[in-house]
Amino acid sequence: MERLPEKSVSELRAQRVQPEIAGFGTMKLGENIISFMAHSWLEGEAVTTLRMIDAMGRGESHAIVEAVLNDNVRVPMVVDTGAGPDVISPSLVEKLKLPLFDTGDQTMIVRGMGGEQPAFPGGLSKLRLGGVLIHNTVVVVLTEQYRDYTLGLFRGPTVDNGILGLNSLGRFRWVTLDWRRRTVTLGRKGDYAPDPKKLAEAVPFTVEGGKLFVSAELGGLEKKEPVKLMLDTGSDDYMMMPMATAQKLELFAGQWPPANQRWITGLGGSYVGTPFVVPTVQVGKLRFIRVSGHTTPKSGVALMGNRMMRRHKITLDFARRRLIFERP
Repeated sequence: MERLPEKSVSELRAQRVQPEIAGFGTMKLGENIISFMAHSWLEGEAVTTLRMIDAMGRGESHAIVEAVLNDNVRVPMVVDTGAGPDVISPSLVEKLKLPLFDTGDQTMIVRGMGGEQPAFPGGLSKLRLGGVLIHNTVVVVLTEQYRDYTLGLFRGPTVDNGILGLNSLGRFRWVTLDWRRRTVTLGRKGDYAPDPKKLAEAVPFTVEGGKLFVSAELGGLEKKEPVKLMLDTGSDDYMMMPMATAQKLELFAGQWPPANQRWITGLGGSYVGTPFVVPTVQVGKLRFIRVSGHTTPKSGVALMGNRMMRRHKITLDFARRRLIFERP
């Protein structure tokens, strides 16, 4: 690991906008890990832009960028606001000579919409994203039993890949995803200024349990329901919601159980999702019409997936805690 440079505490706090509330809390598994994270810092360009790549033939369904781990290992990583920690595939442990932390019971638990999976926390000395370098950061390595599905995003034999969660994304002052131009921009310094001619809406988000939420109103055939939508750029659906919410809005008129149920795989495992269509979804001044999606397990939450987000250029303004929509 690298030594902490001679910088004041106030300077480090200015660099790290959200680490205590966006992702870092879920990683507190022992004094070694907390100490390790306290010696992490960013350096490099004030603003850096990465190109979205079509790793694994996923097309435009995910925002995937190339990261460089420990100076020499290039890895496609999914920009996933639905994930708290950064995650890497088991195949990278040996290549990176990755030190794994002993948490007492050997493994930790990562949770996603698909359930829970055991994992090991480990330490990277360097994680490069374009012109920005993150020193000494913690990543999660899924256990061997999950190898066949890698990170739950790419089926098939294990390949080198990863997930950029709020553990890294929340360190920046702002993050912009522009699916039309296929770019992800990370702002380390300064405030984000949207184009006033293209600004469609800016709504506040809250941080709960290391996840980001915006308020919305769902309109059913005859009912309306206020909900909190978790922002999940890692989901390639329009939106998802618990079965109980979909039933309350009467979205399953006709055949029961609804046809076209499908297996959905994500971090934590797989489950069967039931399709639905919401007549209206109101987010601030924005109204989305006939939004399709799938149900989550009973313990799940409602979420906004990237298929809904990518109608706009979106910016996660961590410094001001707001979600900004701009017309492409």
